[in-house]
Amino acid sequence: MLPLEKFNSISKLFLLSGISLIPISILELYYGRYFSSYILIEDSYHGLVDAITILLVALFLRVVHKRSKRFPMGLYNLENLIVIGSSLLILYYSVDALIQSLSSKSSVPIWASGLTIANALITGSIYIAERKYSWLLLVKNDIAHAKLDIMMEGVSSAGLVIDNYYVSLGIVIAIVAFILKESLKTMKEAILSLVGANCESEFGERVEAMLRGFGIDVRKVYVRRLGSFYSIYIIFGVPSFTPIIEVYKIKKKIQRIVSTLDNVVMTDIRTVPIKIINYDTVPPVGKVNEADRTGRGSSSLANGRK
Repeated sequence: MLPLEKFNSISKLFLLSGISLIPISILELYYGRYFSSYILIEDSYHGLVDAITILLVALFLRVVHKRSKRFPMGLYNLENLIVIGSSLLILYYSVDALIQSLSSKSSVPIWASGLTIANALITGSIYIAERKYSWLLLVKNDIAHAKLDIMMEGVSSAGLVIDNYYVSLGIVIAIVAFILKESLKTMKEAILSLVGANCESEFGERVEAMLRGFGIDVRKVYVRRLGSFYSIYIIFGVPSFTPIIEVYKIKKKIQRIVSTLDNVVMTDIRTVPIKIINYDTVPPVGKVNEADRTGRGSSSLANGRK
């Protein structure tokens, strides 16, 4: 389980990252509208939504572990609602800007490309700072997103320097296509997480392999995503004659092993009895009981004939 102090450290990092993106994104939006540059407008929308999402995630990390009478399992799915809301916003504004850019020509000074370069530098600084926490899935996803953002900023800067209508339009379409792909993918994952779908991932296979390595007869591992975290349902088998105290010890052992994983916040463990056949008591194939062979013994038909 991830320690609370580490959650607070990551929350502060996300908070600073989100605040740092807002001023440059507002400048991009202002000059984008002033020069009718939809490259700047698209880039500003992307930056603002990223900043808002990061700030919401920073707040989310502060309250994620809080439990109450109404929310006894915590607020882990709050992240999914944040993802869906921000994705819908960015989809709307991106498509709207693309439609307007089709019938608009712009003349943007070369110095305006410095805005996208500045945005890329800020994103690069965030990327470097977040690598320290890359073992957390939430941060790992954001690092991957930051790499793509830096690439898109570079393409946007090139488009502003070239200042050609068709080049600019192509770059806007490429940015919108990228946004659509990423937004729809994250929305799909968030919706599946909200409805409690089983997550077929390597994570479940890794958990199963870990438990088998400790000699535990794992029958099935179900994994459910809770935003950046996991809820795990584990079924293991024990012989039907196993004492209750031994079953309890195995459960505690599984709990200790799973608790070493940072992304697991809930674990449900169940056991199923296994019927063990004692082959020493079963006569070998081809041999018959002496009483059956001689006819003396348990033949009700023989008794009837008598």
